[in-house]
Amino acid sequence: MTPFVRLFAGTGNLEFLSPGILLAVAVTCLAVSLYLLLPKSGRDGKASRRIGWLLGLITLGLFIATGQRLGNLGEETVFLTVSLVAVISAAATITCRSPVYAAIWFALCLAGVSGVLLVLGAQFLGVATIVVYAGAILVMFLF
Repeated sequence: MTPFVRLFAGTGNLEFLSPGILLAVAVTCLAVSLYLLLPKSGRDGKASRRIGWLLGLITLGLFIATGQRLGNLGEETVFLTVSLVAVISAAATITCRSPVYAAIWFALCLAGVSGVLLVLGAQFLGVATIVVYAGAILVMFLF
């Protein structure tokens, strides 16, 4: 049980906040956030994108609240930093209008995923992600 759930479990008011329910709410908020972040025209597009970014940040907080702890504070800080970079840049990749900017965001997303793999101890997969995707597919897309 995460500290967030333990905090509210003792009050009796919010006992329904189990990690499974928090995860389901987070996935639903993520879907709505990505829908709001998709490119739209006009004035409504700017307002929906702002709401989408706000809902996306709330979603990231929910995902962090449902997560398991890695051990020491240093590993957890590095893991959360690179995973937040990967998630935010992935959202920017699919919501960007320009293909060139989408490719740049995708490269940053690959760097974040590679960082997550390196933190988790999968060095070969982390390096292979950079070499294969960023080195081959992304360069081919940009040309």
